[in-house]
Amino acid sequence: MPIPVSDVSAWVNKEGERKLVEALQKLSSLRIIEQKDHVLIMNDTFRHQFQNALTGGGTQQSFGLPCSTPDKHPVDIPFLDHYATTQWEAILHYMVGTSLTKKPSRGVLNLLERSKLMQNR
Repeated sequence: MPIPVSDVSAWVNKEGERKLVEALQKLSSLRIIEQKDHVLIMNDTFRHQFQNALTGGGTQQSFGLPCSTPDKHPVDIPFLDHYATTQWEAILHYMVGTSLTKKPSRGVLNLLERSKLMQNR
């Protein structure tokens, strides 16, 4: 599916224009994209193989083969719900300063700081 160059250019601010031009040149030199009549077109072979890699399709089994032995610790929806709730509550407790839970990981703290939800003191 062709994408107008003007649409892609609208995705970046002034500071990123040079990086966009460099990225498009690199993608073009690798024959991943081609620019024709002010639109960008992804190489069909690359698109198809990239889609296979992301979805685990094709004959290469990019995500491996299913395990033939049962999992000792099966994961189900209630387990995932409980885990997500526990993690979320730990973040909230940390943000309000209660000591009911352990400190979130460095990655979570970095995300909270970079999103300006919390400040490092």
